[in-house]
Amino acid sequence: MRIIIIGGGIGGLTLAHACEKEGLDWHLYERAPAFREIGAAISVFPNALRVLTHLGLAEAIIAKAGRLNAGYFRKPNGTIIVGQDFSRYGLPILCMHRADLLAALYNTLPQNRISLGHEITGITESDSAVTASFDSPTLKAQASADVLVGADGIHSIVRKHVIQSDSPLRYSGYTAWRGFTQLDPKKADELVAGETVGRGVRMGVVPIGEGRTGWWIAVSEAAGNVYNPQETRERLLRLCGDWHWPARELIENTHEIIKTDLYDRAPTRQISSNRVILIGDAAHPTTPNLGQGGCLAIEDALLLVRCLKHDNTLKKAFTRYENMRWPRVKSVVEESRQLGSVFQMQNPIGSALRDALLPILARFFGVKSFVKYWDYDAGKVELQSHET
Repeated sequence: MRIIIIGGGIGGLTLAHACEKEGLDWHLYERAPAFREIGAAISVFPNALRVLTHLGLAEAIIAKAGRLNAGYFRKPNGTIIVGQDFSRYGLPILCMHRADLLAALYNTLPQNRISLGHEITGITESDSAVTASFDSPTLKAQASADVLVGADGIHSIVRKHVIQSDSPLRYSGYTAWRGFTQLDPKKADELVAGETVGRGVRMGVVPIGEGRTGWWIAVSEAAGNVYNPQETRERLLRLCGDWHWPARELIENTHEIIKTDLYDRAPTRQISSNRVILIGDAAHPTTPNLGQGGCLAIEDALLLVRCLKHDNTLKKAFTRYENMRWPRVKSVVEESRQLGSVFQMQNPIGSALRDALLPILARFFGVKSFVKYWDYDAGKVELQSHET
């Protein structure tokens, strides 16, 4: 079976590894001319780590990552609202720089199977093959295979081919600024991971390995606002500069701050055509409040390959994959959106009530609320229970 992978992000690269492990013939096309070290923190929860372990990648990734042993919700003055101990879960919860994760995935693949600088411009399906057309810096190219997988992100070109009457992207109501830096080593041991929640503003900090701290600030505002680097730093300092340590130090000492308006899309069950199928953000973009966006893409990759190996027709394999993913991704997208609405509250009464209820909710639910996502094992979940 020949497989074309469109997109060299987390999902596409993980899919390449899964194909390689199972002996499937694959080639990956990425529109960027080179892999750049951009981005900030990303979470690798146990459900994703199990996939990476199955693919033989976990050891290298763990070596680069920071560990999240506990997490706290705080008020801007530093008062702890509620804390959670993650160390008893068993498997580590990792936080790392996105570039480190991409490098670990990219550098361990056969480079002759990856074509950079190829932007997909068209897809044609027939009874016997699917053909992709590309623009590249030097030529107009085509490639044909049995299957084409769209792993090309939230603004997926492949999705437009698969889903003709699509739902629009939904703005979350808040935008995020992200960055990372090295804290003063004398103070770094004092860092406590977690989120600080204000009114319409919150800030998260996590260790991301090699002495670095990743951070993000989410602000409730209209989409599309543009700020130059100086305006960005000044705005974030106005919003969070007087919050508890290390808020000001992180903002002031980060070299590059990335702004992203946060969107998701109402989940849809059918994400395939005859020979084309979607994974990751191309299939089910989600807000980052559960930290599961990249994790779902990693799961998708392994599950799709398992389905392709299990079934004797693409129709059966695609339908099985869709049936397996639908309830899980629907739950993640919807719950993540709801959590974002709660934590981005601007109303003073609503935000005060939220802060008062969090300790009570944590006492009854706590880590259990997340275990339903963390316990999933894409390498062992029963395929037969999703017969088509």
